[in-house]
Amino acid sequence: MKRFAVFAGSNYYPTQGLGDFVASFDTEDEAKQCVADKKLREESGIDWFLIEDLKDYGEFETVEEF
Repeated sequence: MKRFAVFAGSNYYPTQGLGDFVASFDTEDEAKQCVADKKLREESGIDWFLIEDLKDYGEFETVEEF
């Protein structure tokens, strides 16, 4: 798993745990680009995004929420 994890989902059909995991990236910019790309797709049905910094094992720091 890389340092920045992207989670996304639908408010109508939320999942739990890693069910909302999209991908992980080495840099925050790559994670933000993933979110930007997904937001452009109208058919995605995604209502929210969350980027988490996984720098400390087991500890999460929210970088950005949409």
